[in-house]
Amino acid sequence: MLPLSDTLVLDLTQVIAGPTAGQILGDMGADVIKVEPLQGEHFRPHFGGAWVPSMNRNKRGLALDLRTAGGRDVLMRLVRKADVFMEAFTPGVIDKLGFGWDVVSKENPRLVYASISGYGQTGPYSHRAGYDPCIQAEIGLMDATGPYQGEMCRVGTAPIDYATGLACASGIAFALLGRHKTGKGQRLDLSLFDVGMHMMSHWITNLGLTGEDPERMGTSNSLICPLRVFSTRTQPIFVAGTNDAFWRILCTALGR
Repeated sequence: MLPLSDTLVLDLTQVIAGPTAGQILGDMGADVIKVEPLQGEHFRPHFGGAWVPSMNRNKRGLALDLRTAGGRDVLMRLVRKADVFMEAFTPGVIDKLGFGWDVVSKENPRLVYASISGYGQTGPYSHRAGYDPCIQAEIGLMDATGPYQGEMCRVGTAPIDYATGLACASGIAFALLGRHKTGKGQRLDLSLFDVGMHMMSHWITNLGLTGEDPERMGTSNSLICPLRVFSTRTQPIFVAGTNDAFWRILCTALGR
């Protein structure tokens, strides 16, 4: 039996961060129901339709119009027996739909309720929408990425979205563990900005200690050598001799 068997998760999230969290919970045995608008989430057409399946394995699907009384009634009946509720609307939207924490926690005091947003549920930026590439630029991740003395680059995938999904899944698991001790659920407040700042913590600490921004190094690294891509006759290779022991192994392999 998987660790989250008999755990019912309602996943109202879209795109990457929230669906990643729900997908991980499903991998661990949870019964995850992805709740979408009647027309489906807006990322369904992306990548030839491959996007949503890649983000939503191990989930069942349910289409509801939460603007109607009938749609809201169906969701509330599920809320009353669910273990986890996940949403990623701009703060305030879920409350207008009638499924804010203050409402659903009274209907189901054992519910673990996770909210994902760009900048958190409170604070001066809470009303702003948050997108991975925008957060990359804001926290300095783009400035840290790119060729030496070249232009900054966006990281090719969506690392902050994926990391936020991982943080959400682990937070939900901890909250479920806590519920076994207290008998009560709790609300989790996750933001892309918070996760992104954590990802940049070593750069930020370096800036505080030295007053200098580390330089962009392309595929290389200012602290470790060799650690970079090398061109060969057939294809590029990446070599990482990250400590003295690995350096000796590399030299032996090269016959040097």
